[in-house]
Amino acid sequence: MKNLKKFAAYSIFLLFTMLVFSCVSERRRPGPPPARVEVIPVAPSPRHVWVPGNYRWKRNKYVWHEGRYRRGH
Repeated sequence: MKNLKKFAAYSIFLLFTMLVFSCVSERRRPGPPPARVEVIPVAPSPRHVWVPGNYRWKRNKYVWHEGRYRRGH
């Protein structure tokens, strides 16, 4: 019975410590770099719409995805 009380107290202490430090140790992601200037090529057809490129967060860094034409409705 004495060991069970020690175990419960230790578990509560660990849980409380984990909750406190999980709030404090939150890492913030840096903002993306400025958008790149893209040369927009001629559209393949009048139904295509230009979608500008953007940065996406991948594996702890921002990766540039080129702009492209997309077929509109």
